[in-house]
Amino acid sequence: MNSSRKFHDLTARERLDVLRDAGEISSDDAAELLRINELGVLSADVAAHIIENQVSQYALPLGVVRGLVVNNKSYVVPMVVEEASVVAAASHGAHMAARCGSICATSQPHRVLGEIVFEAAEVSAERAREIVVSCGTQLFEIARAALPSMHARSGGLEKIDVESSDNGTFTKILLTVNPCDAMGANAVNTIAEAVKTTLSQWLNASALVAILSNSGDESLTIAEVELTPQSVAVRGTEPEELVHRIALLSDLAQEDYARAVTHNKGIMNGISSAVLASGNDTRAVEACAHAYAAHSGKYQPLSTWHVNKSGNLCGRIELPLQVGIVGGSASSLPVAKIARRLGGYSNVTEFKNVLAALGLVQNLSALRALAGPGIQAGHMNLQMNALALAAGARGSEIDIIVEQLRALPSQERNSAQAARLIDELRACE
Repeated sequence: MNSSRKFHDLTARERLDVLRDAGEISSDDAAELLRINELGVLSADVAAHIIENQVSQYALPLGVVRGLVVNNKSYVVPMVVEEASVVAAASHGAHMAARCGSICATSQPHRVLGEIVFEAAEVSAERAREIVVSCGTQLFEIARAALPSMHARSGGLEKIDVESSDNGTFTKILLTVNPCDAMGANAVNTIAEAVKTTLSQWLNASALVAILSNSGDESLTIAEVELTPQSVAVRGTEPEELVHRIALLSDLAQEDYARAVTHNKGIMNGISSAVLASGNDTRAVEACAHAYAAHSGKYQPLSTWHVNKSGNLCGRIELPLQVGIVGGSASSLPVAKIARRLGGYSNVTEFKNVLAALGLVQNLSALRALAGPGIQAGHMNLQMNALALAAGARGSEIDIIVEQLRALPSQERNSAQAARLIDELRACE
């Protein structure tokens, strides 16, 4: 190997050799990662061009939730996740909601925000507004020239605003962009860079930054559902008492920061899993959602539940969702493209409506478990699979060990017992 070549210039195999020779990875682990890379879901050349310093691939299960009814259409929602109970809970929540008809969901127009920021000492908000008002037509032409293909699809820059930062230290030029069915990061950054160059010349000042904002507050999605007590009934609990307790848990999340965080994490269990399956940026979606949860100055739940005058349980979720169905990994990853076709999302608005509905039923399932038998019963039942796999069970052994673990008292269901059961099973072969 040519020692003058930089690590990022090497092939995946060569990078693994470097890590092995440096003692940063064992020979066995290097061989296993090489095998995975060669047999992975992605072809080796595709994987090598998605990220830098790629050495192998990392697989997670792809599952589906069937029968999520949103705006009177039934969806199959692909999800990628490592947590055992997420798909099961979402499926159960979708089934409960479908008993009472359809989840109703609406989205505001899909828009993304960009910021061009100057120091207020160099550019006042008043001066920036004068330029934007007097030269706005030219700025829109610059944006159009920077991304003509998006403008040809009726997208692109729609609005320019000027604001001062909260403490007056910075002057912000805000660009509202219609990215069509794309998530919009690249589009906004391209337009912002082009407009920044011209504004910096006109204002005789150097911009601090020109970049997308992941806030998303101007493009919200809302999903609502109404369920009868019988549709969420749990054995051993009166249905009316159960929905009352679910509503109380919702009230608790509005009052208690610690509960609100976990409440919203449960919502994002479903949303992030579907976002990952679609090839979208989970970090952007999560940052956007949690920032919106705190937009009032206090961290609040993204969903709320109450019992109406008819005694029915009513749920509502509201959040921004920065996603797309074209561009980036959504268009380049083979499984992401299949997931999009499986979901049947014809446009980004439809996808956002489904995501919000998924988050709502995920939350419903979690609250129902908390208000009824407790969250751990279902979790631990599914966790038996993970225990068996972690202890080394393979093939037909997995189902046998899982059943044996379930037969044990709950305090004895652990990795040590799983390993013991595997040893006993193999000793009998």
